[in-house]
Amino acid sequence: MTLSGNDVAPLSAQGTHAQRAISSSAARFSSILRRLRAAAPTAEIIVTGAWNIEADRMAQVEPLYRSLDAAIRRSAAASRARAADMFTALNGPGSVRARKARLCSLTFVCSQGDPHPTDAGYRAVADAFFAASGYPRKR
Repeated sequence: MTLSGNDVAPLSAQGTHAQRAISSSAARFSSILRRLRAAAPTAEIIVTGAWNIEADRMAQVEPLYRSLDAAIRRSAAASRARAADMFTALNGPGSVRARKARLCSLTFVCSQGDPHPTDAGYRAVADAFFAASGYPRKR
C-alpha cells in the first residue's frame, strides 16, 4: 500500500507547514491502516515508506522526508504492517550527487518532473517489497 505522495509532495513547497502536512498525512494513513487491519486481521500488509523526490534540494529537505518515513513506519507498526525501505531503494546511500543520480535513473523526476518510478525503479521497489516481506528468495 502506498499513500502520502499527493498529500505532501513536494515537502519543500509546504514551507513552515511541512511538519503539519506530515502529521496530517500520518493521521489519515494510520486511520486507513487500522480499518484495513480490522477488516482483515490476518492479512499481510506491506506499505511503502517515503523517499526524497526532490532531486534539486535533496540535502536540504531530506530531514522532512525522513520524518515522513518515520511517521509511515510508526503507523505501519501500530497496525502490524511491514514497511518497505524506499529510501534505500530509490535514494540509496552515498553522497548527495550519487543519491541524486540514483533517483534520476530510477524515477522520472529529473526527466519529466514526475516522481513515479521508471521500469528500473519499479524493480527496485519490488526488491524492497520482497525484502520487507521476510520471505526467503528462491535460488
